Amino acid sequence: MSLLSRLCDECADGRKLLTKGGKAILMKTAIDQVRPDLELFEKKGSSAAFVQSMTGIYDEMKSCNLSGAAVYAAADDLDTDILRCKMRDFSRIMTAYEALLGDRFADPANRLTRLYDQIKDQNYFAGQTVFLDGFNGFVAQEYKILERIIAEAKAVYIALDSDSFGTGDGYDLFAYVNETAGILQRIADKAGVPTNALQLGENYRTDYADLRRVEQYIFADQAPETEISSEHIRLYAASTVTDACNDLALQIKGLLRCGYRAGEIAVTMRDREKYAPVLASAFEKYGVPYYTDERQPVTAQPILVFPMYLMRSVIYGWRSDDLFSLIKTGLTDVSDSPDLHRTEN
Repeated sequence: MSLLSRLCDECADGRKLLTKGGKAILMKTAIDQVRPDLELFEKKGSSAAFVQSMTGIYDEMKSCNLSGAAVYAAADDLDTDILRCKMRDFSRIMTAYEALLGDRFADPANRLTRLYDQIKDQNYFAGQTVFLDGFNGFVAQEYKILERIIAEAKAVYIALDSDSFGTGDGYDLFAYVNETAGILQRIADKAGVPTNALQLGENYRTDYADLRRVEQYIFADQAPETEISSEHIRLYAASTVTDACNDLALQIKGLLRCGYRAGEIAVTMRDREKYAPVLASAFEKYGVPYYTDERQPVTAQPILVFPMYLMRSVIYGWRSDDLFSLIKTGLTDVSDSPDLHRTEN
């Protein structure tokens, strides 16, 4: 297991957290152990493609909070023989894999399950107000954690994008989101927590009636006639992405010359990967100052990285990797100088 140990990171509970390579090695070992018992995949078990596929299946099953035993039990209810054999093979491999994990290794797919086990008896959310935003749905592991949060917290606010909750229309544009809201409501009802579904229908993004009207009817088949002028709306038929971005940069340049501040101007786009690089080039070309607001992982922020590596340094005996990561946050008295990089190298 020496190679496998190198393909792991330390976990908070002392176990080694498997990397992608470590998972592949352990999954291959599990498949080899149960290969004589496999009904359909005995000959395919040695292929790298099957190992990769099985790790993906394992992750999917764990996101649904299913163990190997649960998968095997579900196989008995299937009418198709081939599918029943597949599920049993998956169950055998999952069970062998989890046995290999034991108390020594931790799989990233079980991170939420471990979190639930750590908080379930701690009453961690008691008296807290919790806000959840930016989700359309949750996996089974996340619902278990939400059950604990809803039961314990003083108040829980969850924002979901839908304008048709409660209609029961399974073919509605927001049917999936409505299903999520229904599950959350049932969780609250089970915990005896009162709920209140508040529809936020007012558009507070703009004070201009013409822009609010566009937002209201842009996807409608027909819109009623109105006397509202379109003084705040301008359409430009660009021949290329570059043409569109250059025109936009010039428009913003003109607004800045008229007294507007850059912080008062926002640019939104539907396909960021397509437009963002070209738009950045156009802004630089015409001297338009800009700030890109994009989602970044919270674990990349120095204020969170600092305490994490501070604790890792103490727990794991001041390892050089942890110390250098701690210093590079810029929140210590040690400057991030060329001497530091030479020392690290």
